[in-house]
Amino acid sequence: MKTKKTTLSVAALSFIIFIALLFLYRPNYQINIDTSLKEGILCDIGYTAKLSNLPQLSDYDIMKEEAITNEDGKINLSKIPPTLDEIWIVSSTGEKYIIEGIEIKQFGLTISQVHSNNISKYDVNYNEPESTKAILELPIYHWTIWSIFALAVISLSGGYTLSCFLRISPKNCLYLFMLVTPMVAFCSFEFIGYNFWFISLKYRFINYLILLIINFIFYVIFCNLTLAMTFECLIIYILGLVNYFVELYRGKPVLPWDIGAASTALQIVDSYKFVWDFSMLYGLFLIGIELFLVAKLHIYEEKKSRLRISILIVPLITLLVLGTATSKTFTNLLCSYWDYDIIYGYRTQGAFASFCKYAANNQIKKPRGYDPEKLDKINDYIPSSIDSEEVIQPQNIIMIMNESFTNYDDLNDTEYNKVLPYFESLYDTSTYGNLYVSVRGGSTCNTEFEALTGTSLTFFPPGAYPFQSYIHENVASIAQELKEQNYSTVAMHLEQGGNWNRNKVYPRLGFDTFYDINDFDNIESVRQRATDEYNYKKVIDLYENKQTDKFFLFNVTIQNHGGYNGFQDLPQSVHLSEYGEVENAEVYLSMLSMSDKALEALIQYFEKVNEPTMIVVFGDHQPKVDEASESLLLGSASSDEFNKYIVPFLIWKNYEKEAHYIEKMSANYLPSLILKEANLPMSPYYQFMLELFEKYPVISLPGIIDAEGKRYKEISEINSDEMINLYEMWEYKNTFKFK
Repeated sequence: MKTKKTTLSVAALSFIIFIALLFLYRPNYQINIDTSLKEGILCDIGYTAKLSNLPQLSDYDIMKEEAITNEDGKINLSKIPPTLDEIWIVSSTGEKYIIEGIEIKQFGLTISQVHSNNISKYDVNYNEPESTKAILELPIYHWTIWSIFALAVISLSGGYTLSCFLRISPKNCLYLFMLVTPMVAFCSFEFIGYNFWFISLKYRFINYLILLIINFIFYVIFCNLTLAMTFECLIIYILGLVNYFVELYRGKPVLPWDIGAASTALQIVDSYKFVWDFSMLYGLFLIGIELFLVAKLHIYEEKKSRLRISILIVPLITLLVLGTATSKTFTNLLCSYWDYDIIYGYRTQGAFASFCKYAANNQIKKPRGYDPEKLDKINDYIPSSIDSEEVIQPQNIIMIMNESFTNYDDLNDTEYNKVLPYFESLYDTSTYGNLYVSVRGGSTCNTEFEALTGTSLTFFPPGAYPFQSYIHENVASIAQELKEQNYSTVAMHLEQGGNWNRNKVYPRLGFDTFYDINDFDNIESVRQRATDEYNYKKVIDLYENKQTDKFFLFNVTIQNHGGYNGFQDLPQSVHLSEYGEVENAEVYLSMLSMSDKALEALIQYFEKVNEPTMIVVFGDHQPKVDEASESLLLGSASSDEFNKYIVPFLIWKNYEKEAHYIEKMSANYLPSLILKEANLPMSPYYQFMLELFEKYPVISLPGIIDAEGKRYKEISEINSDEMINLYEMWEYKNTFKFK
């Protein structure tokens, strides 16, 4: 029996030591490359890590470096990620060069040195002779595996030593596991996608404290150490998988606002393909060992001590919460509007610390200097002259937000993008242009919010979903505006009404009626989504059965929703095999072709309608496709990150045939433009928006663009402008103080 106890203590202590060492271990590789390059020649240095299906940090140019070789032709790189697959080197001058040697160091010690005579073992791949790019395949992660093996050996000897000489009992090991379990949970979570290696020690500690708090809370709930530790490990691992696939298919990790949108996510989860990644096995392996050991140690847990421990834990939790929330490291965590920065923050700061930081920034504060009386200043920016000329006002306004609708032909003039011939033909007789939205690859409701209310998300916390978190009362919107002008206001979306909380939000935006998928039978679908053709037939039906002379319909389509893996029952009209493995692009463009034909039928119907009718069509965001497909679709436009947030918009009328091109406009200006194009009266707020547009045509999360084309990354850079300050105050009033 004693031998069994000793063996169990050795195993438990060895695992505890190993996890502690692994948690503290952060490989730091240095690579020195000898080349024939001369002094002063600028080289473009980059490296990639393709072990995970997720785009690696290097793919976002975060790890990209520029180096100037010294007089000896040496290139020195530091802080190389342990998941490295390859390094590529490009001479900016076009001069050819030779790789003469490679030295790999860790913690200042040389672990590998390769000279020119055997450099081929590293599979140096040169491009064609006229090229100056070389790709060096260097699987650094092999050294990391050996390092972890060394940690395991050290841990085993340490566990044996502690068990024999300090005689730490299995019971005490069980209590030590309570402190170690958050480390296991953290490692298992961050190993998925190989993000663990990018997180510095100070951020690991912040994440550890958060998970330790969660572990204590579970213990207080269950009053059982074994159950609390088991529950935390499994829950955190499942959350790691969820976060991985959300980032893979949406291009953004899980944020606090996503919790309220869980039901929406479940509605579309069957559209995506979930592929097991090898990185998922690492964390699962650690959890398996821990749960096995904890189960063996469970018999040593004393029931009489549970109440005593629980009483001590409550104030400890309080201290940890206060300490974590007020720590300088936590308060300095990156919290940004940009998808680019959100991904970077999660991967380099840890998901839990970043999640908590975004949650802490969730509150909407009153704008600087907010005073209801100051709102009257808006009249200073509204023209006093009124055009008395008789104009036509539409009886019917149909506003269509088409899911993932993008005209890449406007951004990248290539043959394979020409799938919207009818849509483009309408340019000659419509108001059209580029609409800058605040989201990409998902988060439809945010474009919806901006396009209906005229409110910009730049004044909301990073990653916020107003539909989920902030719209609890009536909000100013174009629907409210038209309702006051005796239009019946109808919304339609052929999915579940609870998606993005629409069934609750639409009435607060001023819609009289909302039709969702449950209001229709025999729905025609493709890839398990209602087709645009069927959707537009229902638009016509609603128009034909309208109860008032004036009719406003807001319609959100669903056909083009991601993912784009496999055609299923979708007819393939676009073939791009000559460009490589780009099935995502083929599926997406084939669906756009269907959308184009469906729109043609809708427009042809309303061309014959005698009542003045306006149809507005715009996309909610660009699609989330794989890297190869995106590179093909965007082409040269991908060099400007802003281009990834552009979708087309078009305002067509059956009574006017005049072309008007708007080069750039953000979605928040759409309500004002629609009212202007319709020659309808509008509130001072929407009149003000027309004037603001002349000064700042784009105010969106990716950035702000003024009339001269100057860009600003954040709204804080221009909030000294009185118009911007007024805009923020009016936004606050319309969203939270609207009557």
